Amino acid sequence: KQGSVVSASGFSPYLKALARQVVDGVWLTGFSAAGSEMAISGRTTKPGLVPDYILRLGAEEVMQGRKFAMLEMRQPAALAAKDGQPGAVPRYIEFTLQSALKEAK
Repeated sequence: KQGSVVSASGFSPYLKALARQVVDGVWLTGFSAAGSEMAISGRTTKPGLVPDYILRLGAEEVMQGRKFAMLEMRQPAALAAKDGQPGAVPRYIEFTLQSALKEAK
């Protein structure tokens, strides 16, 4: 969706910024922007890399001035096994970065 956060050039400046910031061990699984809200989700093999990724992303011109209100990191559930036995726990952590919601007037 196009909203007030998205310029006339659309999403491409955001996608270019996301593509430029490559951190080994961090990969993105989702991105959404609607109005002034933005969410970035991904996975990492090393949770300590996520703050570095956020700092690097914040240096991108298109992201400057954007405030993020929530960072959630969680261990995903065990994968289902075919034989009814407990599945293996994935070796990555999932994260979600959510922009600040507008204050109610």
